Amino acid sequence: MIEEVPARATAANGDKATFDVDVKSTTPPKGKLRYRDRGPAEKFKLKSTEITQIVVSADGTQATVLGNAKINGAGSVDFRVDVKDLHGARDTFRIQLSNGYDSGEQSIRKGDVEIECEDDDDDDDD
Repeated sequence: MIEEVPARATAANGDKATFDVDVKSTTPPKGKLRYRDRGPAEKFKLKSTEITQIVVSADGTQATVLGNAKINGAGSVDFRVDVKDLHGARDTFRIQLSNGYDSGEQSIRKGDVEIECEDDDDDDDD
């Protein structure tokens, strides 16, 4: 599970951005992503329509979320979000869209990434 309280960062284009990620790696993956680039370089709102894949690193400090979204309520774009939960340092966030938009890897100015690896396998009775 990846939870990110509404957070803020500055995109590579200099725009201020806010985002909210809340996903669970169930089968199929569930959750939501919202991202807002506040402009002026590239002002838009993105809202996920489907989470297609979630990959979490073995140490639980990095995750990638793939899916589809609408921009400003229309069309369809594929997205990739990479987050890092850097205990003791500022967490990072990056979003890349199939239309060419790339926030670049950015330190989160406000908010926090929490990557939780849940072990649902209760059959470990050795």
